[in-house]
Amino acid sequence: MAYYSTTDFNNEDFSYSNDDVSSVSTNHKMHKKMQDEVKRQDTGYFTIRRKVVSRYVKLDLYKTPLSYNFRIRNAVTGIYENAKVGTRASNLHFKVALCTGESGNREPAHLFFNSPEQYEKYFGLKVSDNIKREWTYNYMMELEHQQSGRNRKSDTRIR
Repeated sequence: MAYYSTTDFNNEDFSYSNDDVSSVSTNHKMHKKMQDEVKRQDTGYFTIRRKVVSRYVKLDLYKTPLSYNFRIRNAVTGIYENAKVGTRASNLHFKVALCTGESGNREPAHLFFNSPEQYEKYFGLKVSDNIKREWTYNYMMELEHQQSGRNRKSDTRIR
């Protein structure tokens, strides 16, 4: 890639074309349309409309089946985590059941967030301090459990 100093160009010889901006805008729209189509085909994806602060916004969400051993999916990003539903590692996520029917099913949509703060920020809601303390305690206990398991494995390898 070549870099040019702005002094290399004479302003009178430089022209700007709106065609470049138009094609970029068109490409962006096509890319967005393709992303939306992929989301619609995803059975775990759904949208809801919620009032956040003083206006209504569309929230894109990804649900996780609450069947044992399914990989947990982040409700905001849609990324599958290494932790599985029903295992101790699921304590590393903040779990919410959306029981409003907004997900398009009669059954609740089970949502997993990285933390209560991620949930609060995305939904524009406030989680009580008691719930945050309980979640933090469970989170720390699980991290400690995982760390002690790694230490035991490394101890057995040394012998």
